[in-house]
Amino acid sequence: MGIFSGDFSPRRRGCPGQPDVAGAQGSHVQNADFDKVILKMKSHNSLIRRSSINTKRKLLLITVSGLALAAMGNAAFAADEIIDGGATVIISTQPTSDHPSPWHINEDLVVGDNGSGTLVIKDGGVVDNVQTATISSSGGGIGTVHVIGPDSAWSVDSWMMIGNTKNGGVLTVENGARVSTKNWITIGHSSGTQGEVNVAGKNSVLETPEFIVANEGKGTLTISDEGLVNIGSLFIVGDTGSGTLIVKDGGAVTSQSMIIGLDNIGSSIGNGTATITADGTLNSNVLTVGLFGNGTLNISDGGSVTSESTVIAEREGSTGTVIVGAGGSLKTDGALTVGGAGNGTLTIQGGGSLTHAQEAIIGQEAGGSGTVRVTGPGSQWSEVEAGITGLIIGGGGRGNLFIENGGVGPRDNR
Repeated sequence: MGIFSGDFSPRRRGCPGQPDVAGAQGSHVQNADFDKVILKMKSHNSLIRRSSINTKRKLLLITVSGLALAAMGNAAFAADEIIDGGATVIISTQPTSDHPSPWHINEDLVVGDNGSGTLVIKDGGVVDNVQTATISSSGGGIGTVHVIGPDSAWSVDSWMMIGNTKNGGVLTVENGARVSTKNWITIGHSSGTQGEVNVAGKNSVLETPEFIVANEGKGTLTISDEGLVNIGSLFIVGDTGSGTLIVKDGGAVTSQSMIIGLDNIGSSIGNGTATITADGTLNSNVLTVGLFGNGTLNISDGGSVTSESTVIAEREGSTGTVIVGAGGSLKTDGALTVGGAGNGTLTIQGGGSLTHAQEAIIGQEAGGSGTVRVTGPGSQWSEVEAGITGLIIGGGGRGNLFIENGGVGPRDNR
């Protein structure tokens, strides 16, 4: 394994529930049960953001568990398995399979390096990657991977990258197939790149420890038709890129911590949008809509979101917007904060519902601003244990609560 050299120093920002790293100013909202921190490094006076990746190029690998830092160098890319030049490789249990199933790949797999490449895993075919997987490399390739049908599976023992080129990369997991990685997945890795992942169909599963939708580029994750994405630790939609999450038609996503709109560094602002609709579900122990960046969460038409704690617009400069519309529900089993040190807005409308079990704070910190609006018949904000929990409007910042047009608000227990 090669060593990534350079002058590294930790970022001076923390994550929800943790002290800021090395000298950051100001306080922040405390989120219980979250013991992860993002560590971002500097090299040669420029920010390395999980580094750009290409075959035979260095990679800075960031993990969020216990501030772990791993690095891989040129030696890791000594002999890659590359699907390129317009080729399509099919892996199945049928005699026409291009490789016997299971296909064990001891090197890094690149689908779409300088040209186009397609990998199809179907009819119970299995592919096992010992190292990394890249769909559309930064050489300008166009890569597509389809994993289709029951018993069809792709496992990656390291990380997976989808779309490290402006031409885009696509991963589709459908009709009961399964894909898993032992390290992170990122979509739209570098600036100017794009990628998409689609998980569709009952028993279709994508599992990974950490997932970044739009690291610096553009990324879209769509989960539909009872598909499932299970994220063991951190889920980011919009790091400094533009990320979109759509969960619909019975699709589901689970994580330990989710951040929509992570970062804000100079002109690089994370923009994340999540839409949970049509009986889609999102379940995360800690939910942050706008950490340093801009986050938007839309819940409607039977969509439901559940968390242990929810913070909207946590840090200074962030914006967070949550809209719970007709048939949508937001349930927080712990505390709810609207406007930590940023500008947060929560709207319950058209018959949507909000429930929380502990205190709710609107406008928590100096400089922070929070607004909650409950409007329209059937729209309701309720406390699980009225008389025990509390509502604080303007804890240290500016807070506004509007109950109007037949909406039902919480009891003020101060």
